[in-house]
Amino acid sequence: MKVIFISSLERSGSTILDLSLSQYPEVISLGEIWRTIQPHSTKLDSVRNRPCSCGVTGQSCTFWGPVFDALSNMNSNSSLTDCYETMLHVVQVKTGGNVILVDSSKSIQAFNALKNIQEFEVQVIHTIRDVRGWMNSIWNANQIKTELPWGKIFEPDFSMFWLSYFRHNILRKIPLWLPHEWLLRNLRLQRNIAKSGLKQLNISYESLVFDNEKTMSSIEQFLGVQKVLHSKNSSYKPQTHIIRGNRTAFQTTCFDDLKYDSSWMPKLKYCVMIALVPWVMVFNRCQVYSYIKNN
Repeated sequence: MKVIFISSLERSGSTILDLSLSQYPEVISLGEIWRTIQPHSTKLDSVRNRPCSCGVTGQSCTFWGPVFDALSNMNSNSSLTDCYETMLHVVQVKTGGNVILVDSSKSIQAFNALKNIQEFEVQVIHTIRDVRGWMNSIWNANQIKTELPWGKIFEPDFSMFWLSYFRHNILRKIPLWLPHEWLLRNLRLQRNIAKSGLKQLNISYESLVFDNEKTMSSIEQFLGVQKVLHSKNSSYKPQTHIIRGNRTAFQTTCFDDLKYDSSWMPKLKYCVMIALVPWVMVFNRCQVYSYIKNN
């Protein structure tokens, strides 16, 4: 059984990529798996009752129901790797292993847990977005966490919540921090993937929108699947069982039209900001727009 891990920053096209992959009959899109199977048993009840993109609650879902039952029988001290392994074994038995699972967890913590599982074939698609569009999306979302989550202080992953709080409320208020955050976090993701030795494919949100046919052809070759065509009037329904992740994934129609979010383009401040950090712009041009050079 093959698992495709989508690696990216938030707001960098992972949802569009996830939905694009779900159009292949061999693919089952699962959203952010690590937030669904996280190893703290006290949280399983909350995800059991959340709606799944298949139309029922997680516990009633024919895909996730057996997974939750298996996870609930695990030791409360089980690691995220153990939870991933249990989940994948349940899916393998249920499907016969003739499927491709897509995990859009994105985070390094989830990737580090998944890469340690040798029994299944794990591949990585890393997607990146123009730094100016990413900054605009971050600001528009107003991702401000004003309160430190003290309620999570005794949980094993408290450091993750603290770092998120620190980044949102302190670092992002420093002038020119955002472009450097984009650069450093993408470099960290890419370095981590390279060190894992796993098979990987690098694409960009821009190439997925502006050069979709060629990008999807590269993805098809990477996945080992055949090109499929679904018209807008097609009755085909993608296989998605997403409980945690972007709510866009709950759309039930075929994902045909890709529209680029160009809202950052009229805003001069992004051009001025990037002009002050040319090393970020060089990395942006090489990583995001490499598809132009290859055409």
